[in-house]
Amino acid sequence: DPFFSVGHQIFSKKFNFLDIGCSRGFFSMYLLGLNKLNSRGLCIEPLSQAISDFKEVLKLNDIKRAKIINGVVSNKYSHRALLYRVNDKQGYYSLIKDVSFADKKISKKIKIKSFTIDQLILKKKYLKSVEFIKIDAEGAEYEILTKSLKTIRKFKPVIHCEITRKRKEIFYLLRKNKYKLFTIGNKKIYQLKTNNFNGDLLAINKNTKYLKNFI
Repeated sequence: DPFFSVGHQIFSKKFNFLDIGCSRGFFSMYLLGLNKLNSRGLCIEPLSQAISDFKEVLKLNDIKRAKIINGVVSNKYSHRALLYRVNDKQGYYSLIKDVSFADKKISKKIKIKSFTIDQLILKKKYLKSVEFIKIDAEGAEYEILTKSLKTIRKFKPVIHCEITRKRKEIFYLLRKNKYKLFTIGNKKIYQLKTNNFNGDLLAINKNTKYLKNFI
């Protein structure tokens, strides 16, 4: 992931993170090992086999600073959210049935518990604070962000978000909440100056110490 070439520039002290769509822990393991900062993570993943593999990785590395939740994050709290296998070739699952990369026929759907970011952080208080949020939700990023605003305004976390859908709405939401937008390329962080963008977005709040490292 391109983020791995710049992530060490962001954090210099212990931090907490939320990994939405953690899969087998590829991104979380990077954050948990970053600069020996003893970061703590809350990791959410809908697929039980991926969770089982991630738990085994944590066990083998004797890491106990990550809590894993079986479910999805969206704009709703629900015990019966529908998650669609939208692309058989890539193995993608999404809460959004009609994403641009979906197969013509959906081969599978599962019922899964859904949470919101504000519920996880402010109501259930799985983390005392959150300094970093990574969102990889195969098209549901905007819906997730709409129910994260209380958390965002309180903690001003750095946000690493895949953009595949509702780009303009995501940009507007983040900018309205005082975020500057960046992208990563050639192991450097560049300020985003166009709205015509799809890919991994890095958003840093104007009122945090993290911003000074890049502008």
